[in-house]
Amino acid sequence: MTNEKCRVVSHREIGSGYRYIEFEAQAIAASATPGQFVHVRVPALEKSALRRPFSIFNAEDGRLELLYKTVGRGTAALNEVKPGDEVEVMGPLGHGFPLKCADEALLVGGGYGVASSSRRCAKPPVRRSPKSTSSWEAAPRTTFSRSTASRRLAG
Repeated sequence: MTNEKCRVVSHREIGSGYRYIEFEAQAIAASATPGQFVHVRVPALEKSALRRPFSIFNAEDGRLELLYKTVGRGTAALNEVKPGDEVEVMGPLGHGFPLKCADEALLVGGGYGVASSSRRCAKPPVRRSPKSTSSWEAAPRTTFSRSTASRRLAG
């Protein structure tokens, strides 16, 4: 876990009250695994305000991406953060999702709940190969594609 001052790279609305924010976060991105989350200190709130928890949508190449919906005072204040601003982020936190399973994996999420599932779907579930109990291979079916969510962000 790291407490990192992160520069905002991108921040925009993506529709229906949902927002996308991207940070430069070298240390957090390097150690994050699917299903983990971060705590964000919202700059506009008083120092005594609690950090806001957000599931990690994506973390790679020194970048940390979050999806959120404006639902209260904290996320409303986060809406005001602009590219170039610095934000204090703590993470990654939590244990994340298991990357190995005995059979098929089913992930279910709705709204901003799909953010944490996105990275898990980008790494297909693995299962024991029927040929050998010591080797692992990608499971044959993944029903959700992270590219679906990525296309919505690009549009």
